[in-house]
Amino acid sequence: MRLATPPVTKRPVLEGPILLVLAVATGAVVANLYFCQPILPRVASTFHHSVATLTFVVTATQIGYAAGLALLVPLGDLVSRKRLVPTVFLVAALGCLLCALARSLVLFLIASVVVGMASVAGQILIPFVADFAPPERRSRSVARLMSGLLVGILLARTFSGLLAQTFGWRSVYFASTLAMTGFAALLFWLIPREPRRESMRYRELLYAAAVLMVREPVLRRRSLLGALAFGGFAVLWSSLSWQLSRAPFSMNSLTIGLFGIIGLAGVVAANIVGRIADKSGGETITFRVTLIASAAILVSFLLFLLGSASILAIVVGVVLLDAGTQGVQLSNQTLIYGMLNQSRSRITSAYMFTYFLGGTLGSALAGIALERSGWHASSFVGLGFGCGALALSYSELRRHRHARELNCP
Repeated sequence: MRLATPPVTKRPVLEGPILLVLAVATGAVVANLYFCQPILPRVASTFHHSVATLTFVVTATQIGYAAGLALLVPLGDLVSRKRLVPTVFLVAALGCLLCALARSLVLFLIASVVVGMASVAGQILIPFVADFAPPERRSRSVARLMSGLLVGILLARTFSGLLAQTFGWRSVYFASTLAMTGFAALLFWLIPREPRRESMRYRELLYAAAVLMVREPVLRRRSLLGALAFGGFAVLWSSLSWQLSRAPFSMNSLTIGLFGIIGLAGVVAANIVGRIADKSGGETITFRVTLIASAAILVSFLLFLLGSASILAIVVGVVLLDAGTQGVQLSNQTLIYGMLNQSRSRITSAYMFTYFLGGTLGSALAGIALERSGWHASSFVGLGFGCGALALSYSELRRHRHARELNCP
């Protein structure tokens, strides 16, 4: 059976207020991935397990997210996103409700997988915005959603910690259940219908997403670059709590959670990059932005290494890292979303799956480094990711310049 959306003659237009709602919804749904991290000790106490055992909850959520990237995001090229997006939000609400009501660790783990899988709703919305934003405003529109995504990532731990401390850890998931349900209804009302798109079987769609990675060298290189940048981002945020809780800082969990607000500077960076890319009128500025953003990631880890006992060095490093990561991400999406208009959900699936693997690798390596040699070892791991991103972005800039020279008369 082939799925297709009904024909619509009028092309949808995404305006400022709708974009704002989509950005908030993107941040709210991705926040579900991070709610569990600051409340693991409380959850462990409830289910009578050690905190070390409960770290599998984080892994379960990540597994669900990876599955959603591979299996759900490509559906945006096949079925109407007016139906798909609210449905995925309702699945997220169900997963959060199961987490809130869970009376055993097994059920909580299963529910966490569901939450992780449905948290990809934002990755369905991003190509939707790229499809229907005017070309001269595409980067800016995508930047708006990326800003919402970053806010959700950075504030999730703060929100979770504050709510759990006041009302208990289950209140976090009850609150998210209400939020996801509300967004499902709101988005069904706000998202416009789309014109008819290509008809394709689901298995053909998944195969096509994999083929894109093989056939499109720009997508391959940009996916690797994104994975390196997000790997460095994950190294820091997997290690920072460990460092700040020790001397000379000795911060408590609430202060550490609030510390993440500093990273909101990356939101500003994402919007600036989007405006620059829109006004540049060419790709060269995008490659230069990528190079500068990658350099910022590298410099941030040099600050973490050299200023490990300085709160100022860490604060500046956090700002540079978040701004650099968002700069790389947005410049990547500016380029890959200009490739194939009818395949942007499949492009997002392939790109974000690789991007997410980079973050998973960064978290894993940071954990090993911390356990064996502490903060400096994890900073060296992050430095490796930064060096890789800088080398690849420099190579991309040279490749672009060489291609332009060959095309010159």
